[in-house]
Amino acid sequence: MSAESNGFAWCEAMLPKVSRTFAINIAELRGDLHRSIVLAYLWCRIFDTVEDAESFSVEAKIATLREFQSLFGQDPLDPERLQKLIGKLDGLDGDPDEVELVRNAGRVAGSYNRLPDAYRQAIRPSLVAMAHGMAEFQELDRS
Repeated sequence: MSAESNGFAWCEAMLPKVSRTFAINIAELRGDLHRSIVLAYLWCRIFDTVEDAESFSVEAKIATLREFQSLFGQDPLDPERLQKLIGKLDGLDGDPDEVELVRNAGRVAGSYNRLPDAYRQAIRPSLVAMAHGMAEFQELDRS
């Protein structure tokens, strides 16, 4: 098994652990569409886990979500920059499978970076918008 397929196999195995309903439908897709939707969903779950972390201050959530927004503003994702960001998330709480997903975001990034360019370009704007919107919502909550 190649490193590429092994990395995606991990992502695919995580999907039903962090999504009960969507995983059923995503499993019906095939090829690059399947891979891109799995990875897009996992990124959304990563962002959501950060936003829902009860142990994080609103300021920490905003900063992390803004960093994710900035990270997805570039293509491909910078794995070193992502690892630095994930390294700052000590103390992240929540569902153990979701926390494991966040801790292993580098695996998701590796598979994401190997998607064909057209699929990454289709996903990126939505991920940027989601991270931005979540940060804005946290800013409103801070007020």
